[in-house]
Amino acid sequence: MKLVFTAGSPGARAVRVVLDELDIEYEPVITGEGASSDISPALQVPCLVCNGLTLWETPVIIDYLLSSVETSDNRIAKDKPQLAGSLYRPSNEWDDKLALASVQTFGTSVATISQMRWAGVKHQDNTFLSRCAKRINHLLDWYENQIDGPPVGLFEDSIAIQDLILVCYLDFIDHRPLELQWRKPQRTNISTLFRELTARQTLIHNPIEWWEP
Repeated sequence: MKLVFTAGSPGARAVRVVLDELDIEYEPVITGEGASSDISPALQVPCLVCNGLTLWETPVIIDYLLSSVETSDNRIAKDKPQLAGSLYRPSNEWDDKLALASVQTFGTSVATISQMRWAGVKHQDNTFLSRCAKRINHLLDWYENQIDGPPVGLFEDSIAIQDLILVCYLDFIDHRPLELQWRKPQRTNISTLFRELTARQTLIHNPIEWWEP
């Protein structure tokens, strides 16, 4: 199994955390740019190459890992609660799918602002990027109302992949000079979720690097 990724990608970080949570060995292939067209027509990372399959898009890769890869019996020995065994709960399928889509939209907006900041364009100076920043805040306010505690999270008895991906992007914001502030007094659930997940060994062992544009 081979994972192609860039070191600073929050989506790739989420995949690496899942691989560690499931105790799956893999070959890391770190690239300074996106994937080549012969690996992914989307030219993006992360990409997983396994058993003749090449997969891209973070939720697709994680879904495959959760459902198709034989894992160790000790896969969740590191921390509690356990990682959820699937992306969606049968009783809340559409709510969970909407949460995942919303987290993906959140992540795309953050990544767009980051890429443009690297190019020298701040979101405050661009109409489209300003809309991305507003979208980020609206989505966080919406997600705050989807989770509760204790325990805090989308799922009651396990860590939702949606929560994991969101926290990876929030930590990405903290490690990029994007001038985005996600912490607000009314977002107590998200702040607690962030604090609890970033204390897990698998996230500590797969950090986000600081970056200057």
